[in-house]
Amino acid sequence: MEQTDTGEDDERREKRQKMTPKLISRVLGDAFHLMDRMKVPMHHDFKAAYFQALRAAVFIMDAGDVERVKDVMKSNGRKWSQAMAFNFRYIAERVRRTIPPPTVLYSRLKFVFDFFQDQKDTKTGSPLFNEKARKKADLVLKAVLRGEYSDPPDNICGLYCRKKDGYGRDKSDRNGLALFRSLRGTSVLESLHQKLTKAFGHTMAGALYSDCLLALVRHRHNWRASERNRPDFPQVRHYEGLLIDAVNELYDVIFGYPKYHNWDSADNYMIRLSPFGIVPLDKEGPDSEYIEPVAGLTKSLHYLAIRQRSNIPYTPVKTPEEKKLFNRLVSQLLQEKRSMAAKATFSILEERWNQIAKGSNNIFCKYSQHLTQYYKLSKPTTIREPIVTHNNGICNLSEDQADVPQVQDPPQAPQQLPPLPIQHPPRYRPYPPHQMPYLYPHPHMAAPPRKPQRRPRNCKAEGCPNPSECPGRHRRSQCIVNNNT
Repeated sequence: MEQTDTGEDDERREKRQKMTPKLISRVLGDAFHLMDRMKVPMHHDFKAAYFQALRAAVFIMDAGDVERVKDVMKSNGRKWSQAMAFNFRYIAERVRRTIPPPTVLYSRLKFVFDFFQDQKDTKTGSPLFNEKARKKADLVLKAVLRGEYSDPPDNICGLYCRKKDGYGRDKSDRNGLALFRSLRGTSVLESLHQKLTKAFGHTMAGALYSDCLLALVRHRHNWRASERNRPDFPQVRHYEGLLIDAVNELYDVIFGYPKYHNWDSADNYMIRLSPFGIVPLDKEGPDSEYIEPVAGLTKSLHYLAIRQRSNIPYTPVKTPEEKKLFNRLVSQLLQEKRSMAAKATFSILEERWNQIAKGSNNIFCKYSQHLTQYYKLSKPTTIREPIVTHNNGICNLSEDQADVPQVQDPPQAPQQLPPLPIQHPPRYRPYPPHQMPYLYPHPHMAAPPRKPQRRPRNCKAEGCPNPSECPGRHRRSQCIVNNNT
Protein backbone atom coordinates (compact mmCIF):
# COMPACT_ATOMS: atom_id res chain seq x y z
CA MET A 1 0.00 0.00 0.00
CA GLU A 2 1.49 3.28 -1.06
CA GLN A 3 1.61 6.06 1.48
CA THR A 4 1.69 9.73 0.50
CA ASP A 5 2.06 12.83 2.65
CA THR A 6 -0.86 15.19 2.40
CA GLY A 7 -1.50 18.69 3.64
CA GLU A 8 -4.02 17.40 6.16
CA ASP A 9 -1.31 15.40 7.95
CA ASP A 10 0.84 18.52 8.23
CA GLU A 11 -2.05 20.51 9.65
CA ARG A 12 -2.78 17.81 12.22
CA ARG A 13 0.86 17.71 13.20
CA GLU A 14 0.96 21.48 13.67
CA LYS A 15 -2.21 21.42 15.77
CA ARG A 16 -0.81 18.61 17.90
CA GLN A 17 2.40 20.58 18.46
CA LYS A 18 0.43 23.66 19.47
CA MET A 19 -1.72 21.69 21.89
CA THR A 20 1.28 19.95 23.48
CA PRO A 21 2.37 21.94 26.55
CA LYS A 22 5.92 23.23 26.53
CA LEU A 23 8.35 23.68 29.38
CA ILE A 24 8.31 27.43 29.93
CA SER A 25 10.33 27.72 33.12
CA ARG A 26 12.05 25.37 35.57
CA VAL A 27 11.56 27.85 38.43
CA LEU A 28 7.90 27.57 39.42
CA GLY A 29 5.80 29.48 41.90
CA ASP A 30 4.23 27.86 44.94
CA ALA A 31 0.53 27.02 44.72
CA PHE A 32 -0.08 27.98 48.35
CA HIS A 33 1.34 31.46 47.83
CA LEU A 34 -0.78 31.77 44.68
CA MET A 35 -3.96 31.16 46.69
CA ASP A 36 -2.78 33.26 49.63
CA ARG A 37 -2.07 36.42 47.63
CA MET A 38 -5.74 37.46 47.56
CA LYS A 39 -6.58 38.40 51.15
CA VAL A 40 -10.25 37.94 52.00
CA PRO A 41 -12.18 38.79 55.22
CA MET A 42 -11.80 36.29 58.01
CA HIS A 43 -15.49 35.79 58.81
CA HIS A 44 -17.00 36.19 55.35
CA ASP A 45 -19.83 33.80 54.49
CA PHE A 46 -18.23 32.74 51.18
CA LYS A 47 -14.66 32.30 52.42
CA ALA A 48 -14.77 28.50 52.86
CA ALA A 49 -16.56 27.92 49.56
CA TYR A 50 -14.12 30.25 47.77
CA PHE A 51 -11.01 28.41 48.94
CA GLN A 52 -12.51 25.02 48.11
CA ALA A 53 -13.33 26.20 44.59
CA LEU A 54 -9.89 27.80 44.25
CA ARG A 55 -8.17 24.57 45.29
CA ALA A 56 -10.25 22.59 42.81
CA ALA A 57 -9.37 25.07 40.06
CA VAL A 58 -5.61 24.95 40.68
CA PHE A 59 -5.20 21.19 41.12
CA ILE A 60 -6.49 18.38 38.90
CA MET A 61 -6.59 14.94 40.55
CA ASP A 62 -5.30 11.81 38.88
CA ALA A 63 -8.29 9.77 37.69
CA GLY A 64 -6.74 6.39 38.50
CA ASP A 65 -5.89 7.33 42.06
CA VAL A 66 -9.37 8.77 42.58
CA GLU A 67 -11.05 5.53 41.45
CA ARG A 68 -8.91 3.39 43.74
CA VAL A 69 -9.59 5.61 46.76
CA LYS A 70 -13.33 5.69 46.01
CA ASP A 71 -13.51 1.90 45.82
CA VAL A 72 -11.77 1.53 49.18
CA MET A 73 -13.95 4.17 50.83
CA LYS A 74 -17.12 2.56 49.42
CA SER A 75 -16.12 -0.83 50.81
CA ASN A 76 -15.55 0.75 54.24
CA GLY A 77 -18.88 2.58 54.24
CA ARG A 78 -17.43 6.05 53.79
CA LYS A 79 -18.36 8.79 51.32
CA TRP A 80 -16.05 10.73 49.03
CA SER A 81 -17.90 14.02 49.63
CA GLN A 82 -17.46 13.78 53.39
CA ALA A 83 -13.74 13.17 53.05
CA MET A 84 -13.39 16.12 50.66
CA ALA A 85 -15.17 18.39 53.14
CA PHE A 86 -13.81 17.24 56.50
CA ASN A 87 -10.74 15.04 55.93
CA PHE A 88 -8.97 16.28 52.82
CA ARG A 89 -5.58 15.24 54.19
CA TYR A 90 -6.63 11.61 53.79
CA ILE A 91 -7.20 12.23 50.07
CA ALA A 92 -4.08 14.36 49.59
CA GLU A 93 -1.85 11.53 50.85
CA ARG A 94 -3.38 8.98 48.43
CA VAL A 95 -4.24 10.96 45.30
CA ARG A 96 -1.63 12.68 43.16
CA ARG A 97 -2.50 16.05 41.69
CA THR A 98 -1.19 18.20 38.89
CA ILE A 99 -1.46 21.86 37.91
CA PRO A 100 -2.76 22.26 34.31
CA PRO A 101 -1.07 24.22 31.49
CA PRO A 102 -1.20 28.04 31.57
CA THR A 103 -4.18 28.53 29.26
CA VAL A 104 -6.31 25.93 31.07
CA LEU A 105 -5.31 27.22 34.49
CA TYR A 106 -6.08 30.79 33.44
CA SER A 107 -9.64 29.97 32.39
CA ARG A 108 -10.32 27.96 35.56
CA LEU A 109 -9.03 30.70 37.88
CA LYS A 110 -10.77 33.44 35.90
CA PHE A 111 -14.12 31.71 36.39
CA VAL A 112 -13.59 31.35 40.15
CA PHE A 113 -12.53 35.00 40.55
CA ASP A 114 -15.45 36.32 38.52
CA PHE A 115 -17.97 34.25 40.45
CA PHE A 116 -16.79 34.95 44.02
CA GLN A 117 -15.35 38.47 43.95
CA ASP A 118 -18.74 40.23 44.19
CA GLN A 119 -20.40 37.84 46.65
CA LYS A 120 -21.50 39.88 49.69
CA ASP A 121 -21.60 38.94 53.34
CA THR A 122 -25.04 38.81 54.97
CA LYS A 123 -23.99 40.74 58.10
CA THR A 124 -21.59 43.39 56.82
CA GLY A 125 -22.69 43.56 53.20
CA SER A 126 -19.06 43.83 52.03
CA PRO A 127 -17.90 41.90 48.94
CA LEU A 128 -15.38 39.09 49.20
CA PHE A 129 -12.74 41.00 47.17
CA ASN A 130 -11.80 44.58 47.92
CA GLU A 131 -9.84 46.78 45.52
CA LYS A 132 -6.48 45.44 46.65
CA ALA A 133 -7.62 41.83 46.25
CA ARG A 134 -8.89 42.56 42.73
CA LYS A 135 -5.50 43.98 41.73
CA LYS A 136 -3.77 40.94 43.21
CA ALA A 137 -6.08 38.65 41.25
CA ASP A 138 -5.18 40.43 38.00
CA LEU A 139 -1.47 40.04 38.77
CA VAL A 140 -1.98 36.34 39.51
CA LEU A 141 -3.73 35.80 36.17
CA LYS A 142 -0.88 37.52 34.33
CA ALA A 143 1.68 35.33 36.13
CA VAL A 144 -0.38 32.24 35.25
CA LEU A 145 -0.29 33.14 31.55
CA ARG A 146 3.49 33.47 31.77
CA GLY A 147 3.64 29.85 32.94
CA GLU A 148 4.97 30.52 36.43
CA TYR A 149 2.63 28.08 38.20
CA SER A 150 1.95 25.23 35.78
CA ASP A 151 3.68 21.89 36.22
CA PRO A 152 6.17 20.69 33.61
CA PRO A 153 4.48 18.53 30.94
CA ASP A 154 4.14 14.80 31.70
CA ASN A 155 5.86 15.20 35.04
CA ILE A 156 3.19 14.14 37.51
CA CYS A 157 5.32 11.29 38.85
CA GLY A 158 8.32 13.57 39.26
CA LEU A 159 6.50 15.88 41.69
CA TYR A 160 5.40 13.01 43.95
CA CYS A 161 7.29 10.23 45.67
CA ARG A 162 6.30 7.32 47.87
CA LYS A 163 6.59 7.81 51.58
CA LYS A 164 9.35 5.73 53.19
CA ASP A 165 9.56 4.00 56.53
CA GLY A 166 12.64 3.81 58.73
CA TYR A 167 14.12 1.03 56.57
CA GLY A 168 13.65 2.82 53.24
CA ARG A 169 10.64 0.75 52.16
CA ASP A 170 7.53 2.17 50.49
CA LYS A 171 4.70 2.88 52.89
CA SER A 172 1.06 1.91 52.37
CA ASP A 173 -2.02 2.19 54.53
CA ARG A 174 -3.93 -0.78 55.96
CA ASN A 175 -6.10 -0.97 52.84
CA GLY A 176 -3.11 -1.31 50.53
CA LEU A 177 -3.29 2.22 49.09
CA ALA A 178 0.05 3.83 48.34
CA LEU A 179 0.97 6.89 50.42
CA PHE A 180 2.50 9.76 48.45
CA ARG A 181 4.43 12.83 49.49
CA SER A 182 4.37 15.94 47.35
CA LEU A 183 7.63 17.65 46.42
CA ARG A 184 5.74 20.74 45.34
CA GLY A 185 5.95 23.79 47.60
CA THR A 186 8.40 25.38 50.01
CA SER A 187 7.35 23.84 53.33
CA VAL A 188 10.52 21.77 53.76
CA LEU A 189 12.69 24.75 52.85
CA GLU A 190 10.87 27.07 55.22
CA SER A 191 11.38 24.66 58.11
CA LEU A 192 15.13 24.60 57.41
CA HIS A 193 15.19 28.42 57.42
CA GLN A 194 13.52 28.46 60.83
CA LYS A 195 16.16 26.10 62.23
CA LEU A 196 18.97 28.23 60.82
CA THR A 197 17.41 31.37 62.27
CA LYS A 198 17.26 29.80 65.73
CA ALA A 199 20.82 28.46 65.43
CA PHE A 200 22.41 31.76 64.32
CA GLY A 201 20.08 34.15 66.12
CA HIS A 202 22.11 34.23 69.35
CA THR A 203 25.58 33.69 67.84
CA MET A 204 28.06 36.42 66.91
CA ALA A 205 29.46 34.28 64.10
CA GLY A 206 32.11 35.39 61.64
CA ALA A 207 32.33 34.66 57.93
CA LEU A 208 34.54 31.55 58.28
CA TYR A 209 32.48 29.91 61.03
CA SER A 210 29.15 30.67 59.31
CA ASP A 211 30.30 29.38 55.94
CA CYS A 212 31.66 26.13 57.37
CA LEU A 213 28.62 25.51 59.55
CA LEU A 214 26.22 26.18 56.66
CA ALA A 215 28.18 23.78 54.46
CA LEU A 216 27.83 21.06 57.10
CA VAL A 217 24.10 21.70 57.60
CA ARG A 218 23.53 21.79 53.84
CA HIS A 219 25.36 18.50 53.31
CA ARG A 220 23.43 16.66 56.02
CA HIS A 221 20.09 18.12 54.92
CA ASN A 222 20.64 16.98 51.33
CA TRP A 223 21.77 13.56 52.55
CA ARG A 224 18.59 13.05 54.57
CA ALA A 225 16.51 14.27 51.62
CA SER A 226 18.24 11.68 49.40
CA GLU A 227 17.44 8.93 51.90
CA ARG A 228 13.76 9.88 51.77
CA ASN A 229 13.35 10.50 48.03
CA ARG A 230 16.04 8.67 46.04
CA PRO A 231 15.35 4.95 45.47
CA ASP A 232 17.99 2.49 46.69
CA PHE A 233 20.02 5.21 48.39
CA PRO A 234 22.44 3.69 50.94
CA GLN A 235 20.98 3.57 54.46
CA VAL A 236 24.31 3.68 56.29
CA ARG A 237 23.42 5.84 59.32
CA HIS A 238 26.21 8.34 58.70
CA TYR A 239 27.05 11.23 56.39
CA GLU A 240 30.54 10.25 55.15
CA GLY A 241 30.45 9.79 51.38
CA LEU A 242 34.19 9.14 51.18
CA LEU A 243 33.76 6.02 53.34
CA ILE A 244 31.19 4.67 50.87
CA ASP A 245 33.66 5.33 48.04
CA ALA A 246 36.34 3.38 49.90
CA VAL A 247 33.97 0.45 50.58
CA ASN A 248 32.94 0.30 46.92
CA GLU A 249 36.58 0.32 45.77
CA LEU A 250 37.44 -2.48 48.21
CA TYR A 251 34.46 -4.57 47.07
CA ASP A 252 35.43 -3.98 43.46
CA VAL A 253 38.96 -5.24 44.09
CA ILE A 254 37.89 -8.32 46.08
CA PHE A 255 34.58 -9.39 44.53
CA GLY A 256 34.60 -7.55 41.22
CA TYR A 257 31.49 -5.42 41.86
CA PRO A 258 30.66 -2.50 44.19
CA LYS A 259 28.55 -2.96 47.29
CA TYR A 260 26.30 0.07 46.64
CA HIS A 261 25.36 -0.08 42.96
CA ASN A 262 23.44 3.23 42.82
CA TRP A 263 26.20 5.24 44.44
CA ASP A 264 28.19 7.67 42.26
CA SER A 265 31.76 8.16 43.43
CA ALA A 266 33.11 11.67 43.82
CA ASP A 267 36.13 10.66 41.70
CA ASN A 268 33.87 10.46 38.66
CA TYR A 269 33.23 14.20 38.69
CA MET A 270 35.38 17.29 38.48
CA ILE A 271 35.17 19.16 41.77
CA ARG A 272 34.60 22.85 41.24
CA LEU A 273 34.22 25.76 43.60
CA SER A 274 30.98 25.40 45.55
CA PRO A 275 28.22 27.69 44.20
CA PHE A 276 26.71 27.84 47.68
CA GLY A 277 27.55 29.90 50.74
CA ILE A 278 29.86 32.83 49.96
CA VAL A 279 29.97 32.85 46.17
CA PRO A 280 32.56 34.58 43.93
CA LEU A 281 31.57 37.96 42.58
CA ASP A 282 33.05 37.38 39.12
CA LYS A 283 30.96 34.48 37.80
CA GLU A 284 32.70 34.47 34.40
CA GLY A 285 36.20 34.06 35.77
CA PRO A 286 37.93 30.66 36.14
CA ASP A 287 37.48 28.79 39.40
CA SER A 288 41.23 28.33 39.87
CA GLU A 289 41.91 32.07 39.79
CA TYR A 290 43.28 33.38 43.10
CA ILE A 291 43.48 37.08 43.99
CA GLU A 292 45.62 38.08 46.94
CA PRO A 293 43.70 40.30 49.39
CA VAL A 294 45.19 43.57 50.55
CA ALA A 295 47.25 43.68 53.72
CA GLY A 296 45.83 44.75 57.06
CA LEU A 297 42.58 42.75 56.94
CA THR A 298 41.25 40.69 59.80
CA LYS A 299 40.94 36.92 59.48
CA SER A 300 37.22 37.13 58.79
CA LEU A 301 37.57 39.83 56.12
CA HIS A 302 40.56 38.01 54.60
CA TYR A 303 38.50 34.83 54.21
CA LEU A 304 35.58 36.85 52.82
CA ALA A 305 37.83 38.41 50.18
CA ILE A 306 39.23 35.00 49.15
CA ARG A 307 35.77 33.48 48.73
CA GLN A 308 34.55 36.53 46.79
CA ARG A 309 37.72 36.44 44.64
CA SER A 310 38.41 40.10 45.26
CA ASN A 311 41.36 41.91 46.79
CA ILE A 312 38.97 44.06 48.84
CA PRO A 313 35.89 42.40 50.36
CA TYR A 314 32.40 43.73 49.69
CA THR A 315 30.62 44.43 52.98
CA PRO A 316 27.67 46.56 54.15
CA VAL A 317 28.24 50.06 55.53
CA LYS A 318 29.42 49.43 59.07
CA THR A 319 32.64 51.19 60.22
CA PRO A 320 32.68 54.84 61.40
CA GLU A 321 34.96 55.79 58.50
CA GLU A 322 32.46 54.36 56.04
CA LYS A 323 29.60 56.26 57.62
CA LYS A 324 31.49 59.56 57.36
CA LEU A 325 32.38 58.83 53.74
CA PHE A 326 28.77 57.95 52.98
CA ASN A 327 27.51 61.25 54.43
CA ARG A 328 30.12 63.22 52.50
CA LEU A 329 29.32 61.56 49.17
CA VAL A 330 25.59 61.97 49.70
CA SER A 331 26.14 65.67 50.42
CA GLN A 332 27.96 66.03 47.11
CA LEU A 333 25.10 64.35 45.27
CA LEU A 334 22.59 66.66 46.94
CA GLN A 335 24.65 69.66 45.88
CA GLU A 336 24.55 68.38 42.32
CA LYS A 337 20.72 68.29 42.65
CA ARG A 338 20.47 64.57 42.04
CA SER A 339 17.41 62.65 43.16
CA MET A 340 18.05 60.10 45.89
CA ALA A 341 15.01 58.15 44.70
CA ALA A 342 16.65 57.21 41.36
CA LYS A 343 18.71 54.06 40.88
CA ALA A 344 21.18 55.92 38.68
CA THR A 345 22.13 58.10 41.66
CA PHE A 346 23.23 55.08 43.70
CA SER A 347 25.12 53.71 40.68
CA ILE A 348 27.12 56.94 40.61
CA LEU A 349 27.57 56.68 44.38
CA GLU A 350 28.88 53.13 43.95
CA GLU A 351 31.49 54.23 41.39
CA ARG A 352 32.76 57.08 43.56
CA TRP A 353 32.83 54.87 46.64
CA ASN A 354 34.85 52.06 45.06
CA GLN A 355 37.42 54.55 43.80
CA ILE A 356 38.14 55.59 47.39
CA ALA A 357 37.89 52.14 49.01
CA LYS A 358 41.28 50.61 49.80
CA GLY A 359 40.50 48.17 52.57
CA SER A 360 43.37 49.19 54.82
CA ASN A 361 41.60 52.42 55.82
CA ASN A 362 38.51 50.54 57.11
CA ILE A 363 36.66 51.46 53.92
CA PHE A 364 35.64 48.47 51.82
CA CYS A 365 33.97 48.06 48.44
CA LYS A 366 30.21 48.35 48.11
CA TYR A 367 27.45 47.53 45.70
CA SER A 368 24.63 49.93 45.02
CA GLN A 369 22.33 47.61 46.99
CA HIS A 370 24.49 48.08 50.10
CA LEU A 371 24.35 51.84 49.76
CA THR A 372 20.63 51.89 49.04
CA GLN A 373 19.85 49.79 52.10
CA TYR A 374 21.97 51.95 54.39
CA TYR A 375 20.39 55.11 52.97
CA LYS A 376 16.90 53.82 53.75
CA LEU A 377 17.90 52.84 57.29
CA SER A 378 19.72 56.06 58.12
CA LYS A 379 17.53 58.53 56.25
CA PRO A 380 15.21 59.55 59.15
CA THR A 381 18.09 60.36 61.53
CA THR A 382 21.35 61.10 59.70
CA ILE A 383 20.58 62.00 56.10
CA ARG A 384 19.16 65.51 55.87
CA GLU A 385 19.34 68.37 53.44
CA PRO A 386 22.72 70.18 53.84
CA ILE A 387 22.98 73.89 54.56
CA VAL A 388 24.55 75.52 51.51
CA THR A 389 25.92 79.07 51.54
CA HIS A 390 26.37 81.05 48.32
CA ASN A 391 29.51 83.15 47.95
CA ASN A 392 29.77 84.89 44.59
CA GLY A 393 27.58 82.28 42.97
CA ILE A 394 29.62 79.35 44.35
CA CYS A 395 28.03 76.79 46.65
CA ASN A 396 30.07 76.10 49.78
CA LEU A 397 29.45 73.46 52.43
CA SER A 398 30.88 73.75 55.91
CA GLU A 399 33.52 71.20 56.98
CA ASP A 400 31.39 69.82 59.79
CA GLN A 401 28.45 69.30 57.48
CA ALA A 402 30.71 67.71 54.87
CA ASP A 403 31.29 64.80 57.22
CA VAL A 404 27.87 64.61 58.83
CA PRO A 405 25.20 66.65 57.01
CA GLN A 406 22.83 67.41 59.85
CA VAL A 407 20.56 70.35 60.45
CA GLN A 408 20.43 71.61 64.01
CA ASP A 409 16.94 71.96 65.34
CA PRO A 410 16.02 75.35 66.89
CA PRO A 411 16.49 75.43 70.65
CA GLN A 412 13.35 74.77 72.58
CA ALA A 413 12.51 76.01 76.04
CA PRO A 414 12.67 73.27 78.67
CA GLN A 415 9.29 71.99 79.58
CA GLN A 416 8.31 72.87 83.13
CA LEU A 417 6.89 69.89 84.94
CA PRO A 418 4.85 70.27 88.12
CA PRO A 419 6.73 69.24 91.26
CA LEU A 420 6.02 65.78 92.46
CA PRO A 421 4.38 65.47 95.88
CA ILE A 422 6.63 64.27 98.64
CA GLN A 423 5.66 60.80 99.68
CA HIS A 424 7.11 59.63 102.96
CA PRO A 425 7.34 55.95 103.85
CA PRO A 426 4.42 54.96 106.01
CA ARG A 427 4.97 54.92 109.79
CA TYR A 428 8.47 56.40 109.46
CA ARG A 429 10.04 59.84 109.51
CA PRO A 430 11.64 61.36 106.37
CA TYR A 431 15.35 60.87 106.01
CA PRO A 432 17.72 63.74 106.80
CA PRO A 433 19.74 64.95 103.79
CA HIS A 434 22.99 63.62 105.19
CA GLN A 435 21.55 60.21 106.06
CA MET A 436 19.99 58.87 102.87
CA PRO A 437 19.47 55.10 102.84
CA TYR A 438 21.56 54.56 99.70
CA LEU A 439 24.56 56.42 101.21
CA TYR A 440 24.69 55.57 104.89
CA PRO A 441 23.05 52.92 107.02
CA HIS A 442 20.20 54.35 109.03
CA PRO A 443 17.80 52.78 111.50
CA HIS A 444 14.85 53.95 109.37
CA MET A 445 16.06 52.26 106.18
CA ALA A 446 13.77 49.26 106.64
CA ALA A 447 10.89 48.21 108.79
CA PRO A 448 11.84 46.72 112.14
CA PRO A 449 11.82 42.93 112.21
CA ARG A 450 8.63 41.36 113.43
CA LYS A 451 8.76 39.26 116.58
CA PRO A 452 8.32 35.58 115.76
CA GLN A 453 5.25 33.99 117.25
CA ARG A 454 6.29 31.70 120.07
CA ARG A 455 4.58 28.40 120.21
CA PRO A 456 3.44 27.23 123.65
CA ARG A 457 5.86 25.02 125.46
CA ASN A 458 3.12 23.04 127.18
CA CYS A 459 -0.16 21.73 125.92
CA LYS A 460 -2.95 23.99 127.15
CA ALA A 461 -5.78 21.63 126.44
CA GLU A 462 -7.77 20.58 129.47
CA GLY A 463 -7.38 17.00 130.58
CA CYS A 464 -3.97 16.40 128.92
CA PRO A 465 -2.12 13.73 130.94
CA ASN A 466 1.38 15.02 130.12
CA PRO A 467 1.35 18.66 128.88
CA SER A 468 5.13 18.98 128.45
CA GLU A 469 5.50 15.96 126.12
CA CYS A 470 2.17 16.06 124.30
CA PRO A 471 2.81 15.99 120.50
CA GLY A 472 -0.10 18.34 119.94
CA ARG A 473 1.24 21.20 122.05
CA HIS A 474 2.07 23.35 119.02
CA ARG A 475 -1.65 23.67 118.33
CA ARG A 476 -3.43 25.96 120.70
CA SER A 477 -6.28 24.42 122.72
CA GLN A 478 -5.91 21.08 120.93
CA CYS A 479 -4.60 17.85 122.37
CA ILE A 480 -3.85 14.90 120.14
CA VAL A 481 -3.94 12.49 123.03
CA ASN A 482 -7.48 13.46 124.03
CA ASN A 483 -8.61 13.40 120.40
CA ASN A 484 -7.23 9.90 119.87
CA THR A 485 -8.76 8.59 123.03
